[in-house]
Amino acid sequence: MQLLERLFHLRERGTTLRTECLAGLTSFMSMCYVLFVIPAMLADAGMPAAETGTALVWVTVGATLVMGLWAGFPVAVAPGLGISAFFAYYVCGPAGYTWETGLGAVFISGVIFLLLTVTRLRQMIIDAVPMDLKYAIVVGIGTFIAFIGMKNCGLVAASPSTFVTLGDLGQPAALLAVAGVFLISALMALRVTGAMVIGIVAVTAAGM
Repeated sequence: MQLLERLFHLRERGTTLRTECLAGLTSFMSMCYVLFVIPAMLADAGMPAAETGTALVWVTVGATLVMGLWAGFPVAVAPGLGISAFFAYYVCGPAGYTWETGLGAVFISGVIFLLLTVTRLRQMIIDAVPMDLKYAIVVGIGTFIAFIGMKNCGLVAASPSTFVTLGDLGQPAALLAVAGVFLISALMALRVTGAMVIGIVAVTAAGM
C-alpha cells in the first residue's frame, strides 16, 4: 500500500485504492469490446484476425502501463474504433489501398504525431480548437460507438427507404440491451458504487 501511495499519491489526489480498482475494472469492462470488434473490422480489410487481436492486446497493455506508471494519468489507451473503421472500410475499401500500404501510412502519421508532440506543436493545435468543437467530437465518437452497439444487438436495422430503422425488439439480444441500459441508469441514479460493472456483469450473466 505504501508503494502504491508513493507511486500514485492517492491521498493527495483525494482517492483510495478501492476506488481506483473499481474505476479500473469499470474501464476494462466498458472497453473490452474492442478486443472483438476491432479485429473483426480489420479482418474485413484483409488482415489476419488472430494476429491482429494479439497485437491489439499488447499495444493496449503497453500504452496503458506507460500512461499509468510513467505519465501518472489514470487513462486506458487502446486503438480507436472510429479510426479503425476508417482504415478498414475506407482506406482498404473505396480508396483501394492494401492493408500493408495502409499500415505504412499509419506508421508515417505516427511519426508525424510524435514529432508534433515532442515539439509541443500538438498542444498548440489542440488549444486552438474551440471547446465547443472538442465537446462535439466526444459526443460524435460516443454516438458512433453507441450506434454500433445498437446495430450489433439488433435495436436498429438497415432499411431501404430510411437507411436505418427500429429493429426487432422481441429478440433476446435487443431485450437484454434495453434491460442493461435501464439497470445501469437506475443504479447510477441511486449512486450505487460500481453501477456500470454491476450492470454489465448482470446482463452478461442473463445472456449466458
